[in-house]
Amino acid sequence: MNAISKNRTMQNNQRGQSIVEISLVTPLLLIRVVYTRRFRCFVFYGNLVQTAAREGARIGSGLQKSGSVPTYYSARLKRIR
Repeated sequence: MNAISKNRTMQNNQRGQSIVEISLVTPLLLIRVVYTRRFRCFVFYGNLVQTAAREGARIGSGLQKSGSVPTYYSARLKRIR
């Protein structure tokens, strides 16, 4: 084999190696991108639920012993009526 044909064979091998590497890495990168977006959604919704529970507890702590309407809101309702 002469030097030119040897060089072409090496270039073809490297090109094939690059295609194999890209085909192996691309699905892993796509999975990472998809699950990163899902994880962000889970964190957002978890924070949303936690905030709603905190606000509900804050409002619920203002209830009178009878359990009817919170004192804060009952005062506002009296002013509206």
